[in-house]
Amino acid sequence: MKEFKIDRYIEKGIEVYNQNVGLRYAINQIPIVGFFIDNFFGKTGAEIQQRRLMQTIQSLHELADKIDKTKVDYDFLESEEFTDLIVKIFQNSVKTRHKDKILLNCKILAGSILTENRDIRHSAEDLLVLVSELSPTDLKIASQIYEQQKDKPAKFDFEKGYGELNFITDKGWDYVQGLCKLDDSDFRLGLTKLSNA
Repeated sequence: MKEFKIDRYIEKGIEVYNQNVGLRYAINQIPIVGFFIDNFFGKTGAEIQQRRLMQTIQSLHELADKIDKTKVDYDFLESEEFTDLIVKIFQNSVKTRHKDKILLNCKILAGSILTENRDIRHSAEDLLVLVSELSPTDLKIASQIYEQQKDKPAKFDFEKGYGELNFITDKGWDYVQGLCKLDDSDFRLGLTKLSNA
């Protein structure tokens, strides 16, 4: 696969923005949001945030490159909802040092554009908020629980004495903490945060 190289364009764009006093002044004059937009672009010029931005762009490119173009909802790409998701993933990604969270942000965006996800895409923004609020440890626990329980049946046969608790236990609930390699306090804290989320 040909590697996507856009860092030189981003670097040049940030450099031009940071050196263009007139442009920065004009953006700062936008009522209410101007300062925040300038602050966002100005911070992006820092080396760490620039790297995070590049990582987000690279991840988006790799994910989008694998998408079957016949399964894309192109009308959604022109919507304000999609624009809001773009803003949110870049905000989230610039604010985290964790590569897994950046990739998860990008996966949520990539999944939202598929026609097969049309009925659930309204949850994408909520998922992005959750990703921004949860730590990598919390996400590791959530991922392990999901992997164990993703084939949960729609209904349980309570008459035969088999309910959701039996299913969860059979799937290995007692091993989640060990599989995540967490001590008691980190595991309990993670479960509490996931429960609250």
